[in-house]
Amino acid sequence: MVTRNQYFAENGSIKNKRQVQSQYWVTISYTLFISCVSWLQSSEWNNETWKLVIGNETTMHGNKIGEPINLDSFYGTVTSVVSKVRFEYEVTENDGKIHNIHQKDARLRKCHNVVFGHVSEDKSHDTYMIQHYTNNELKQLEKYMAENVPHYIPNGKIECLHTQSDNAASHFKSQKSMNYYSQLINERGGSSKCAFV
Repeated sequence: MVTRNQYFAENGSIKNKRQVQSQYWVTISYTLFISCVSWLQSSEWNNETWKLVIGNETTMHGNKIGEPINLDSFYGTVTSVVSKVRFEYEVTENDGKIHNIHQKDARLRKCHNVVFGHVSEDKSHDTYMIQHYTNNELKQLEKYMAENVPHYIPNGKIECLHTQSDNAASHFKSQKSMNYYSQLINERGGSSKCAFV
């Protein structure tokens, strides 16, 4: 399961591209599109021998990879070491609730991150640009994962991609984008093998 945060970061101009005479300038405009991709590392998630430190993000009572989902699990951050000998830690939830837990009950949330940056002179920011960037990114990402972390995509394709954005309706919520993502699902074996959210 991969999370992808995408955003048109800014428009700008490349100043002083070419000076013909002292009073004549050519200004070239650009747009910058950023995409940050991350996924939890299963080896760290399943590991029970990690020595947690203050600031570690954890899922408490989370199931290991392949086990049934534990609906009583919850997210928290390690805020104190109770006992280094007994491997006990204080974990605080986002709402401030504090729990004392044993290390074996904590799933360490350590992410692998990949960042893409696209620079273009086209500032239209429409759904076709999103499709173009998404297509290029997925090809590069799946190639990167196959070469560097093949155990995460044994079939060579991402099975679940969560895309998050700034919700601009013109390019992230249009029917053209939804249709495009449905085609990506079909290219990866259909809805039974792939999901795009």
